[in-house]
Amino acid sequence: MPSANQSGAISMSSLDFKDGLAKSSVTFTDSGEATITLKDSEFDCDSFDELKDPDTKECQIDGGILTGEFSVKSRPWKFSVCPQNTEGEYVSANGNSKGGNAFVPAGQSFSVRVAPLKYNSPECVEQEEITQNYFYRRHLLSCHILSILQVMAN
Repeated sequence: MPSANQSGAISMSSLDFKDGLAKSSVTFTDSGEATITLKDSEFDCDSFDELKDPDTKECQIDGGILTGEFSVKSRPWKFSVCPQNTEGEYVSANGNSKGGNAFVPAGQSFSVRVAPLKYNSPECVEQEEITQNYFYRRHLLSCHILSILQVMAN
């Protein structure tokens, strides 16, 4: 079973080796970089002479457990951008010229909440699934800055 050095669930499909290679899919439910470690305590060194000590012919795998690791870099699936409505709730800005929730008219101040989402999470609702690793400063993949430029015409 894989293990990772981050929060967030991680899963991996089974590994069926053929000629020393295996394909698998990995699912990491958060964002950031995770190191995944695989261990095989049933590894048999007998068919791998290059792994044996030339003098003693004993397996040189530490503790007899074959270990390998790799890194996965994952970004949020998408960001929810939720403006605050007149009742103070954050809503999805899915409106159009005929109705629905929208951002405020140009030139007016507004509040907006931006959140990094896990895959298939609903947006701008209480059930949003936010990628917690995204907020760890040492693991931040990138920095997002929102700048507002106000131009005043005479």
